[in-house]
Amino acid sequence: MPYQEDKSLDIGFDCDAKLEKGAIVKLSSDGDVDAIAAATDLPLGVVSVGNSAAGEKLTVKTGFVAVSKVIIDTDDVVIGDKLSFTAWDATNKLTKVKKSLTTNYISAIALTAGGDTDEIMVGILRTPIYTYVYTPG
Repeated sequence: MPYQEDKSLDIGFDCDAKLEKGAIVKLSSDGDVDAIAAATDLPLGVVSVGNSAAGEKLTVKTGFVAVSKVIIDTDDVVIGDKLSFTAWDATNKLTKVKKSLTTNYISAIALTAGGDTDEIMVGILRTPIYTYVYTPG
C-alpha cells in the first residue's frame, strides 16, 4: 500500500451499483460493497474513487489502519463479522480472532470468511470499539 498522510487505507472493492465519490458504503456478505441502506448497516468507509459503471471496482477509504491475515480461534466467521483478538498463535505466527461478544473490544472486521482454525483476512480498526449492553434496574 502507498504511504498516506491520513493513515487510512484505500482499498479496491467490486460494487454492483454505480457509486460516486463520497458515498458511504457497507461490506456485503459476498465481499463486494453496497451503499448504506439502513441504520443497522455497519459503515465500511467512504468511496474515494467512484466506478464508471455498475459491476466495476471502486476505491473505498476505510477506517482500517492495516489489513492482516489472522487465524480463527473458534466458530465460523463470515464476511463483515465484528472480531476480537484473542491470542498469538506461535505455531502459525498469526494472531487469533473470534466473533466479538457484548463485552469484548471490536478490533477488526472480517474481509474473508472461514471456519475454526482457518486463516482469513481482516481490516484492523484504528480505534477498537468496546461493546456493552446496559440493563436498567
